[in-house]
Amino acid sequence: MQKYFNKFVPYIITKHKRNYILVCISGGQDSICLIKLIENLKKVFYNYTINYIYIDHQWTKNSKKQTYHIINYIRQSNQQLYIYQITQGSFSENNARKYRYHLIFNHALKYKYNIIMTAHSQTDKIETCIFNLIRGTSLEGITSLNLNIQLDNKISLLRPLILNDRTDINFFCKRWCLPIWIDKTNYNFNIYRNRIRNEVIPYFKTYINYNTEKSVLNFIQNCYYDNEYIKKKSIIFYCTNINKYYIKLNYNFLIKQHISIQIKVLQIFIYFHFNLIIHKYFLIHLIYYFHLYKSKIRTKQFNILQWKNLKFYLNKQCIYTTIVKNRPNLEPLKL
Repeated sequence: MQKYFNKFVPYIITKHKRNYILVCISGGQDSICLIKLIENLKKVFYNYTINYIYIDHQWTKNSKKQTYHIINYIRQSNQQLYIYQITQGSFSENNARKYRYHLIFNHALKYKYNIIMTAHSQTDKIETCIFNLIRGTSLEGITSLNLNIQLDNKISLLRPLILNDRTDINFFCKRWCLPIWIDKTNYNFNIYRNRIRNEVIPYFKTYINYNTEKSVLNFIQNCYYDNEYIKKKSIIFYCTNINKYYIKLNYNFLIKQHISIQIKVLQIFIYFHFNLIIHKYFLIHLIYYFHLYKSKIRTKQFNILQWKNLKFYLNKQCIYTTIVKNRPNLEPLKL
């Protein structure tokens, strides 16, 4: 594990010329393992600056003790540690995660970090896949935890432990006698991820398939290849059919493509111009009206659909979008 870490992290730093790293940690074994790997890396590689950030949701009574535990451990490395304490304890699991990610990203922007490093493991990748499948996700949701992701032009997200499962990480922590904090919230079965980790996956391994984790990883890898192909195909199509001067897209060629390509191209089109992420069910609704009104369009421009403050138009060749002040419900507009 240490040999791979010592090769991979310097390679990313050197390749992308980014050496200001913000490491997101907790008191768990994954984070403590990551801190130890970083400290060992310092002995052979020096060309980077690392600081740590910890988000305390204060969900338990002993959250302050956990914070002190992290402070004492980081103090040995002489690195700077940022701590955010969230006083609003009514967040759901999903909202808390979004709030935490926004906090970390804004902190990285403010202090000009160009790499955010997290301690997500291979086990987290499997749990996320199962959790998102139950919620009804797409290929993007299944393959959401990747090794290296570009968040924007300045910041990339790095997960150096994503190829290691919890068994390997636990062995590493025992080998170095690392002080792991046992978080009680990991055994709270009201949190869906804990139930997946402690009940669903063990049940699958016992009664259905002993190699459940390997099978899920193979499934994730296949979905990743398919998703990358669709994204690449959609970006090429978008770049060749977008208008350079107006917010419009040639839909005569678009409707000849597979439905997956159509959805992805429309997502790119709307996100690029308006920085909005629209649910695929609305886009399927929109594509349905493309086909419905195609035979009726001659020279007249049709106002076909409106979503929040975006209004969509069709003419003989292109789809247009405009912004309106009011934000009515999703309803097709009458001809």
